[in-house]
Amino acid sequence: KTIPHHPDYNRIDQQLSKTIQNQGTFTHKGLRDLIRSAQEIRDEVGAWAADWYVAEVIQHGKKAAQASEHIMLTWQSQEKAYLLDIINQIQLTPVSYDPDDIVGEQSDKVSALIQCLLNEKEEAEKNNELFSGLVFVQRRDVVLALTELLKHHPVIKSEFNVGSLLGASDSSHRHSFLDITRKFLKNTQDEVLMDFKLG
Repeated sequence: KTIPHHPDYNRIDQQLSKTIQNQGTFTHKGLRDLIRSAQEIRDEVGAWAADWYVAEVIQHGKKAAQASEHIMLTWQSQEKAYLLDIINQIQLTPVSYDPDDIVGEQSDKVSALIQCLLNEKEEAEKNNELFSGLVFVQRRDVVLALTELLKHHPVIKSEFNVGSLLGASDSSHRHSFLDITRKFLKNTQDEVLMDFKLG
C-alpha cells in the first residue's frame, strides 16, 4: 500500500517563517538555518529525507532545550526555554518508513547514485572482488539525511551496510541550534572507519 506523503516540511516551513521572520536572536538564527538545511536536503536528497531531518532536529531540539540536559552548554536557560516554547508549537506527523514513500520521494540525484552503486557492485562481483565505496557530499546535514535514506531504501539496505562520517567543521553552524545533529551519530568515527576497512 502507498501512504500519501504528508507535507510536513512545507507546513513547518510556513509556521517557522512566520515566527522568525524579523527576529535576530540566536534561537531564530538557528531556526532559519533549519529551514535552509531542510530546503537543501529536499533539493539534493528528496522530500522524504527533508521530512526525516526536520522531525529529528525538532525531537532532539526538544530534548536539548530541557533545562536538565547537558546539551548546548553555552546556552542560557532563558534561551533554551524560549527555543522549547517555539518548537513545542510545531505539530509533526511521524515519518513513514514505507518503501514506496522512500523511493517515491527520492531526488533524481539519489536515483542516479543508487544505480551507480549497484552497477559498480555488479561489476566488482563479476571480477570476484568485494565492493565498498565512499560517497562525498558537501554538507553535514545532507550526510545525515542521505545515510538515513540509504539505510532504509528497499534496494540498497539489502545490498550495502551504510555508515556515515562527518568531518570537522569551522562553520558557524557548529555552535548553533543545529549542533544537536552531532547527537544523531550512533557510532564513533573510529568505529565507522574500522567497519569500512573490514568490509
